[in-house]
Amino acid sequence: MLIESDPSLQVALRLRHRHILVDEYQDVNRASARLLKAVAGDGKHLWVVGDSRQSIYRFRGASSSNMALFASDYANAASDQLSVNYRSSRQIVSTFLAVAPHMGASAGMLPLALTAERGEGPANPEIRRFDMLEDEAGGLAASIREVETRGVSLRDQAVLCRTNGRLNEIAEALEARGLPVLHLGSLFERDEVRDLLALLSLAIDRLGTGLTRVGAMARYDLSLQDVYLVISRLKEVAERPALTSLSVWATTEGLSKAGAEGFARLARDLEGLSSSLSAWEFLAEYLLDRAELIREMARRESVPDRMRSVAIWQFLNFVREQSPVSSGPRIQRTLDRVRQLVLLAEERDLRQVPAGALHMNAVRLMTVHGSKGLEFEAVHIPGLTAVSFPSSYHPHGVCHPWG
Repeated sequence: MLIESDPSLQVALRLRHRHILVDEYQDVNRASARLLKAVAGDGKHLWVVGDSRQSIYRFRGASSSNMALFASDYANAASDQLSVNYRSSRQIVSTFLAVAPHMGASAGMLPLALTAERGEGPANPEIRRFDMLEDEAGGLAASIREVETRGVSLRDQAVLCRTNGRLNEIAEALEARGLPVLHLGSLFERDEVRDLLALLSLAIDRLGTGLTRVGAMARYDLSLQDVYLVISRLKEVAERPALTSLSVWATTEGLSKAGAEGFARLARDLEGLSSSLSAWEFLAEYLLDRAELIREMARRESVPDRMRSVAIWQFLNFVREQSPVSSGPRIQRTLDRVRQLVLLAEERDLRQVPAGALHMNAVRLMTVHGSKGLEFEAVHIPGLTAVSFPSSYHPHGVCHPWG
């Protein structure tokens, strides 16, 4: 590392950063700890705050060992702790105090001595055991309804899971049992968003493969046989994007009557749209002035329908942002950007439910990582087993600043 091998750079940085505060020190990895050491020197003017039991960045190298090594990294370090928890009730704090000594992340740390500033809470934490995942899902739904009967609305309850994949399963299970949930999941995997991506692909795809998904939309209701005939015809005649061959669609030989009508409707909806438009312009024109899908969704009042509207709103905000500079039509650049985000798993921010939707009376679903800093009247944690939560990661706990 340059700063470790260049004394002049080291001196310059130490003169510039005379006092250093590091918050959430439990989430640094060893490389970050070395960088800090190079800048802070003997640590005389360094102050760090952290709790090894809250480390949530194990996937990028964070480890409780970095905190355990702090005393050896800085020989004259003084350690202390805050003793008042301002967020949780006495029952939750007491439960954590009973569990914390058995956590691997507690090794080498100061023993906890916490009191709850909020005092006594309305209920004690409960552990409910189930033998099968299906049983757990039913028990979770029953527990949510039970808490609701005690006066805690659905919007004030949260379900926390370790992974987004598990959240998707929980969301499906709760909705199947009539419980509304606030959960977007992977935005680009949602049906309503995949429909829009398929529409966009028609503007740049010569073979028109997006017609398979677009044709299945309720507005067109095309059979696979009719779609196959049109795609086969496009392969024969099209040298440009399928969108430029609208006249071919409804006149393809062999189409059923319903197929000809559906393709004619689709052609009218897309007439005048082209790859020269941005993805935002293309979809705004289609959704508002052609298919009127937005108006139809606005008339629906159920939480699942509203979440579909939220997903479309989230996606439109995404495509409205200018895509990174690259070659090709603007729609092509947007689709390339989507592929890159999915490939690199960098679409996590798009999973967050927008603040404007949080008023809906539905259970909030999120990962433990996504819940940090938030508070709820009731929290449900399914899958609380030694092998699945938190798997090889260190468990999470209440705040224990250390400096």
